[in-house]
Amino acid sequence: MDFSFDLSNDSLAMIALLTGKSSKIKDVNTAGMKILGKKIAESIPDYMEWKNPSGKLEGSFSFRGNEVGSDLPYARRREFGFSGKTDSRGRLYTEDPGGFYMEKTLGNLSEDEVTQGFVDQLKLLFG
Repeated sequence: MDFSFDLSNDSLAMIALLTGKSSKIKDVNTAGMKILGKKIAESIPDYMEWKNPSGKLEGSFSFRGNEVGSDLPYARRREFGFSGKTDSRGRLYTEDPGGFYMEKTLGNLSEDEVTQGFVDQLKLLFG
């Protein structure tokens, strides 16, 4: 059994355009990830609800490679909580619930906020 198909001139033009830009698609992805990562890092403090914030944790988030994070050793503990646990100095934290600020930040990003950086980069590439 034979199978054949024809591509329209528009389809052939799109294939030619994409083929010519294929080496730049990775750059679009990298730039889009950087824009999104920066947006996430900048939004995290908006979802922190501490009684007495020092500002140190709030200002510690950045985009590094393919992740957003903080270099502070207690950032994870503040995200997920530390209730009923003892730290390396022997201090017991009876009531230390998590802030879930990263979870809240990611949960409140709109689809447009997630995709906009990538769309903007594609527009730059394709004109």
